[in-house]
Amino acid sequence: MSSPHLPGPSSPARSANSANSQQQQSFSSGPGPQRRLTLRERATAFAATAARHVLATLATLPSGTVFVLLLCLGLHILSYPFSFLGNAGCLAANAYISSPISNVLKLLSNHFLHVGWWHLIMNSMAWPSFAVPLEQELGTYQFMHVILLLSLVSSFIYVLVGAFFGLMITQFGAACSEGLSALIFALLTIEASHARGLFERLQ
Repeated sequence: MSSPHLPGPSSPARSANSANSQQQQSFSSGPGPQRRLTLRERATAFAATAARHVLATLATLPSGTVFVLLLCLGLHILSYPFSFLGNAGCLAANAYISSPISNVLKLLSNHFLHVGWWHLIMNSMAWPSFAVPLEQELGTYQFMHVILLLSLVSSFIYVLVGAFFGLMITQFGAACSEGLSALIFALLTIEASHARGLFERLQ
């Protein structure tokens, strides 16, 4: 009987050639050059990243502060298909004094409507710095009552001041008041009177 044929040991040269061929195959099957993103894809990626940061920031804010921000954003978006909302945000002293009943809603609505995206973004960035300390101290329920009261008071002050200076300069009486600026300055006054928040850090 013939003995079965057994393979002999491989030579070192053959092992080296096998290793080199495996390395060449791994290099050839590696990832090719990356495709450059188009302008639209980069803008989409940037918008997605910004949205994630905004949502993460909103999650850390008290509910009352977030409600005011979302109200401003929602009204601004709705002002495009519903153009009458743009006029609802314009509180002018002369217009209110001549017809207070028809303009009574503007005493509130003018604080939450803005004239453009840049106006909305800047006010939205400043709002939490002054709203959060007050809401954390008072609680959301009382905080919303204070915001309602400050909205009415600041609007009445604007009407009185605009009417007074409008007697001398017509543009003052016809100028519109829109945006969160009045409420931000009202909260800024509260912060300054209590020497806390921003002013406490500056001392």
